[in-house]
Amino acid sequence: MSLPVPAHDGAVEHIPFRLPTQPWLVRQDWLDLSFLHWDLPPDRVAPHLPAGIELHTFEGRAWVGLVPFWMSGVRPRFCPAVPGISRFPEINVRTYALVDGRPGVYFFSLDTPSRAAVFFGRRLFHVPYRRARQTITATADGQRYTSHRDGRLELDLEVRFGAPAPAPPGSLAHFLTERYCIHTVDGGGRLRTGPVRHAPWPLLDASARIDTNRLLERFGVTDAPPTCVHAAPGVEVVGWWLQSRPGGT
Repeated sequence: MSLPVPAHDGAVEHIPFRLPTQPWLVRQDWLDLSFLHWDLPPDRVAPHLPAGIELHTFEGRAWVGLVPFWMSGVRPRFCPAVPGISRFPEINVRTYALVDGRPGVYFFSLDTPSRAAVFFGRRLFHVPYRRARQTITATADGQRYTSHRDGRLELDLEVRFGAPAPAPPGSLAHFLTERYCIHTVDGGGRLRTGPVRHAPWPLLDASARIDTNRLLERFGVTDAPPTCVHAAPGVEVVGWWLQSRPGGT
């Protein structure tokens, strides 16, 4: 089951900070997403963050997300998408963080079969991409996602998509999904923020059946069901070069 992605008219009123004035760097679509989240004590998550990146909690709880989806139409500015390179599956494990008070996403891992994504993601965006063999298969009412790494099954997950589920400001779903930058640290220990622009998420209610999940083992999560599940048909995205932030090591 794949759903149509709403076009973005370029509106930015919903983004809680000023975007860069220079032209964007990269264009991509994020499609057929599932958002699975577990709430955890902050002391289970905060030690995994680098210096200068502050854990962002909701009602005193930390949140770790597992987000599988398709990357599609990936291309630099002024370049066309390349068949066989510009579309690939990805699964990221993430939490929510603050740098200079700006809310964003911090990635613990990003798994994909794309060699190009691993190479450029690590070198240009300083995020921990890893090679993995993955499949995303449409079902009658959602998607099934699988991922193998180093010969081991790490994820076998089926998500059923439900009805539209708007996420008003102040809600948990808004906190977990309405994030418009990544926070990371480069090889020199400098804090970096990567802003992105897209429409507000067209969220859906969803439910999940997890047969295997080894991607959250570092947090002691192996067979616990997610606290909440959402899905989305996708968004059109543009992103900029990483911006340096004060602090770091």
